[in-house]
Amino acid sequence: MGVSTFNYTGRKDFLRTGGDNPEVEIKIYDTDNGIKFEPFFNFDKKRDFPGDSKIRIQLYSTSGDNFVSTPFDFGTVENPLSEIKDVETSRDGLNFSFKIVDKNKNILCLIEPIKPKQGSTLLKYAEREQDGIFEIEVIPDDIPTVYFKKNYGLKVLLKESNFFKVFIFTAAINQVLTKYLLMTDEFQDCEYQKNWVKHFSDLVGRKPPSKSDFYSGDENFTEGEKWLNEAVSRFTEKPNKKNLKLIDIMPNEDIEPNKKLLWKK
Repeated sequence: MGVSTFNYTGRKDFLRTGGDNPEVEIKIYDTDNGIKFEPFFNFDKKRDFPGDSKIRIQLYSTSGDNFVSTPFDFGTVENPLSEIKDVETSRDGLNFSFKIVDKNKNILCLIEPIKPKQGSTLLKYAEREQDGIFEIEVIPDDIPTVYFKKNYGLKVLLKESNFFKVFIFTAAINQVLTKYLLMTDEFQDCEYQKNWVKHFSDLVGRKPPSKSDFYSGDENFTEGEKWLNEAVSRFTEKPNKKNLKLIDIMPNEDIEPNKKLLWKK
């Protein structure tokens, strides 16, 4: 693999890239022209890397055309950036090389290979400067994104707190489905909209509501709202690959209020 040349001085080549609390995690998504990837960073406070050291990630393939990308910068140790990057290459045999580099171009940490994880095509999560604590952005031809207000650590909390996770998931699903179902013209060619509607229609077991269904029903809920509520409920009750249901990781009334936020089953 061809990489840029640096000095190798006092390296500390260990960061968690797996488990429940990885310090570096890379998620990958398929696109029409190749792939896009998004790194997530959660460095332990005990790491003593200089705050102004730069984070660099490079892609390489061990099969096919032996693809090697140019290095991508993702901010600094003190202010890491989780940004999505598009790359025109196949995911076959694709690995990632992670480096922390100081101002003198010394490599302080080198982790490779890092195997990417398949990113969810339901929701993405990011941080940005915004007024709201969290905002959900749904635009054509992109995965719906939950944006958290920057500098509050909410994206990290999402990984750590099942209590917080259930609230965010259910609110986001309701809002995204509502927009997809009511703004059909704007999303008529959007594959993500089609996948979302099909996925939740299969969960509910009947076709999605029409626009008119959101204006008919009883005094409590419209027919459209009833369908949405059932879709969210069915989602929380569906086991994942680890046979865990979202509703089951939610702390119940037996858990003391001051322990709910970080309670884990």
